[in-house]
Amino acid sequence: MSTKELVWFVTGASRGLGLALTKRILARGDRVVATARNLNAFDPLLADPSTDRSRILILQLDVTSPADAVQGVVREAVEHWGRIDVLVNNAGMGGGVGPSEEQGVDHMMEVMRTNYTGTLSVTHAVLPHMRKRCAGTVLLFGSRTAYRNEFLGPCECSPRRVCPCAD
Repeated sequence: MSTKELVWFVTGASRGLGLALTKRILARGDRVVATARNLNAFDPLLADPSTDRSRILILQLDVTSPADAVQGVVREAVEHWGRIDVLVNNAGMGGGVGPSEEQGVDHMMEVMRTNYTGTLSVTHAVLPHMRKRCAGTVLLFGSRTAYRNEFLGPCECSPRRVCPCAD
């Protein structure tokens, strides 16, 4: 493997932005560790004749798993490719539709476990490998509710769907 080729570790790589990024990584000639909760979701990518299977490692990862399980997946990736140059924390979930109090505490805790704790867990598992090499990049992708809250619903100060106080 050339030192010019980057090794990417992408969470939530089986659909949406993660899948599009995975395809682009492969197209540029880099290597990718593509992770998702459901490995069957990668079947269309792997069946595509344009997919260079020698540049992709598919691993099962639920970012809400215990830290030791996440560390095991990262360790497997590093053992396979020798390093991780770029971590893409892409796995996540939206806050739902409607006011947060209607979503319920359990749902909001699931969102936090995925979007915050999951990202933290994967980052903490990858950083020691990057520190050892004194190199690496960490990218955080997030739901747009991270910068504009759209699930609080209307409030008394505005008939708009989203309270201007939340902006």
